[in-house]
Amino acid sequence: MSAPSRLRCSGGALRDEHDRVCLLRGVNVSGRSKLPPFLPFEDPAPLDRLADWGMNAIRLLVIWEAIEPARGRIDHDYIARVRSIVAAAGERGLAVIVDFHQDIYASPFCGDGFPPWTIPGEPGPPLHNCSNWGLKYLTDGDVRAAFDRFWADEDDIQAKFFAMWDQMIDRIGDHPGVLGLEIVNEPGWGSRPVVAE
Repeated sequence: MSAPSRLRCSGGALRDEHDRVCLLRGVNVSGRSKLPPFLPFEDPAPLDRLADWGMNAIRLLVIWEAIEPARGRIDHDYIARVRSIVAAAGERGLAVIVDFHQDIYASPFCGDGFPPWTIPGEPGPPLHNCSNWGLKYLTDGDVRAAFDRFWADEDDIQAKFFAMWDQMIDRIGDHPGVLGLEIVNEPGWGSRPVVAE
């Protein structure tokens, strides 16, 4: 199979080079992406099944903690491995939505995504007892404070976030298999009220 054709948005639909409406059929490719080594698999063979099942797209999770494990230190090997997954997907006719994934901000909160160095102080090791983890958006003051810091751009966290995206775009943005970039999955709102009063 060849790489998927470039799509454009027109009339509220994705369209191919022949102006045909293109419907995306796919799945998240995550597996172990939320934990070290932060990749869904080592061997791209699972992508064969997706193409065989008639899928034409995947949502590939990438983790900032993997891209920049220490402040200012980019893991170029990780980005190269992400690019190789994008290439393998394209070879199978699967378009890729690259998703900067986060849940509950970072691993010290039972989540994933943002690197622990974006949390002030010593956040501690990753937690592994994560029952009811989704409630932490509402109930965990440290999670809410971390998002408040992000939205307020304390310590230039947003600038660092955009610099991380620049690294990804420089390495994978021109790949013909990339359909789009999801800037951030399910961002938390911090301490703002959940319901307007």
